[in-house]
Amino acid sequence: MPREKGEDMLASRVLVATDGSEGARAAEKHAAELALLIPDAKIVVMNVGKVGLLDHPPDILRTGESGETTNHVVEEAIGRISAILGDSGVPVHAKAVNAPSEVEAIITEADREPCGFIVVGNQGRSAASICLLGSVAMGVAEKAHCPVTVAHV
Repeated sequence: MPREKGEDMLASRVLVATDGSEGARAAEKHAAELALLIPDAKIVVMNVGKVGLLDHPPDILRTGESGETTNHVVEEAIGRISAILGDSGVPVHAKAVNAPSEVEAIITEADREPCGFIVVGNQGRSAASICLLGSVAMGVAEKAHCPVTVAHV
């Protein structure tokens, strides 16, 4: 849901989308460093398994101990982020989904609960491939109702 005029733009929830790539790891690092600067921050680590006729089968989803939906990509990212956070007390939550559109899934999650920031990585693709295939980072930046940071490698 879009923010109302005057609504606090520094909501404490930081959503980081990851696929485990080098660009996503840069996003994970940036999200952790950002959360350390925000009072009462919490991080949601999200992975979207793309489902479609031509896509590879997505990672198997499972319910973690806390009842959150997770997969191995999210669990590995949480480990990297937790190492940066140390004993700061910043909570890190898991969110893994399978969906036909990574962009729509990320925007839906960001809108589900007020999100102060979304952090995504950049694959470093050429302009031509972005024009032909699209870019998750570009799509999220265009559709998000909160600030989006694109972390570069």
